[in-house]
Amino acid sequence: MKNFLIIVLNIFILAIIFFACDFYVFQNEAKRYLPQHLSVYKYYKGFISRDTSKSAFDKKILQSNSNSEIYHPVLNENSKQKPIVLFGCSYVYGHKIPIEKSMHRVLSKYTARPLYDRSFHGWGTNQMLYQLKSPDFYKIIPQTPQTIIYIYIPDHIRRLYQPCLYSISDYYGAFFSLKKDNLLKERKNSFLYSRFNSVARVYDKIFAKTDKEGKKQFLLEHLTEAKNCADAEWKDAKFVILEYFSDEIFDEIKPELQKKGFVIIDRNDLVKFDEGDEKYCLGKFDGHPNDKAWEALMPKLIKYID
Repeated sequence: MKNFLIIVLNIFILAIIFFACDFYVFQNEAKRYLPQHLSVYKYYKGFISRDTSKSAFDKKILQSNSNSEIYHPVLNENSKQKPIVLFGCSYVYGHKIPIEKSMHRVLSKYTARPLYDRSFHGWGTNQMLYQLKSPDFYKIIPQTPQTIIYIYIPDHIRRLYQPCLYSISDYYGAFFSLKKDNLLKERKNSFLYSRFNSVARVYDKIFAKTDKEGKKQFLLEHLTEAKNCADAEWKDAKFVILEYFSDEIFDEIKPELQKKGFVIIDRNDLVKFDEGDEKYCLGKFDGHPNDKAWEALMPKLIKYID
């Protein structure tokens, strides 16, 4: 009996330590997004107690733009033209810039097509694939798009190994593993596994141990599956990848992606600048587009997407 009580006590102590660390990391991330009047503690209580089932996750990520707590509203919604669909992370959604300077708002100055922005903070290739694999997603966008645009940054590769994001953008489920036959399988991670994975940064260790060929194959399969899903539902849609910042892994799979029908654009071919160039980036150590970036890029990008 004594040993049993010691085990229970140790588990209780470990749980306290875990949630103390969890809250500490969470509040540092949440401060970047939450309005000042919103209590981080109250938000965290709701965060850890919320429904983390697949159905709850689907309810978040598969919301329509017009009835969503995360997505921007559809622009040019009443247009009869074929729409444009955007995928990506905060580079698309807009980070620390006025919403009027985000990609979809600037794009709306150059096209009358309906614009569906399906991006959000911390997302990447896996959340795009998760949406494109779901039959319910195609009910949100009623007609075949003219163009699908995915904005790629190198950190999206690391995020493929990350089952849980530490911020208010944290919705579970968009996480796939690579089987021996190089096909993707959706992983259903438990709440505790996902939280522990993030606290201990297990995904960074897995990412670091994976060789370049493994990372290349993992990214390639995500993008290939996304293209296959889109082609099955939207046969004539153009699929564009804008390589916002380049990296060796993406550059090496680029020829194969082009063979599969992707239109790939190097952002440097539109407007040349390095990551951290404060003319177009938020700062020397922050590559996010500033309020001038999309204004400079869109006049040159529009000919590829409209």
